Amino acid sequence: MRICGIDFPEALLVSQKENSLVVFAGAGVSVPHPSNYPDFKGLANQVAGGVLTLGPDEPIDHFLGRLADRGTNVHQMVGKILTNPESKPNTIHFDLLRLFPSTDTLRLVTTNFDPLLRRSINNIFRRQTLRDSLCPRTSSW
Repeated sequence: MRICGIDFPEALLVSQKENSLVVFAGAGVSVPHPSNYPDFKGLANQVAGGVLTLGPDEPIDHFLGRLADRGTNVHQMVGKILTNPESKPNTIHFDLLRLFPSTDTLRLVTTNFDPLLRRSINNIFRRQTLRDSLCPRTSSW
């Protein structure tokens, strides 16, 4: 089905209608204005502050590990960048959430560490309880 110029697979629309839709959202959701957060590569470069350079084929998590090994407090710097009070949820945050009629049917999987999806949830689903499910990292990763 075509909606606003976008072809949506029928299976996706059926999943939404049957409340079985699951959305996977990455860091790119928080890049557009007024969120203005960097993508993962940009975040890594901001944390590096020119101390190290990301190699052309180097995995970003490896690069962040190298920074930590040199004494950079990566977690603290990322936390500071991703809690910028100037940053606000953008239309993508809200539009993703509007795919779901309530928090009971909300199934959104994300790797985002920024608080913008959470703030958007509070705006869209007022007075509804949200249940978080975390996937803890295991030592075998």
